[in-house]
Amino acid sequence: MQTDGLTRGSAAAILDQPELYGADVTGAVERIRELTRTAVLGSPWATFSLTDVMPDDLWIVVLSSQKHSLDPVLATLAGCADALSGRGVTVGQVVVTATTPPLGSAATEEDMSLARRWLTEALVRLDEGRCRDLVAADVAERGWRQNPHRLSSLVLALVAVGRGTAIRASSWS
Repeated sequence: MQTDGLTRGSAAAILDQPELYGADVTGAVERIRELTRTAVLGSPWATFSLTDVMPDDLWIVVLSSQKHSLDPVLATLAGCADALSGRGVTVGQVVVTATTPPLGSAATEEDMSLARRWLTEALVRLDEGRCRDLVAADVAERGWRQNPHRLSSLVLALVAVGRGTAIRASSWS
């Protein structure tokens, strides 16, 4: 199977020996979390691009891997929850924030709904283990595990919901 210049075998090699390929998954996860916080709390013109974190090929590798495919989604969820809880945003504010899928992205209404649900859960519980279980179950139920297209759409949906909630919450203050 060929994926943007990478075969499934070469993708596995990158994750099995990341130091040989410059694939710092842990560093990328921390960068996702930090960039998400910045995008959620930033100015109205703040942007979040997947390529700000790592190149397209590496996104495909990570999101296709058995071991790491949910890491970017979970890091984005944690970054959104950190930002919103630090601002004192309530669960009710997340629930009532109407956001549409980001223009030009593949995110769907279903992605936006999942993002709102996960953010609500994260703000209520602030338990990363529980959030991991919830995200893993929802993704598995839909058959999206190791699906770069669907998982990257969920990352963008989380940032959009988090950002929309932060903007709306600031207007309520």
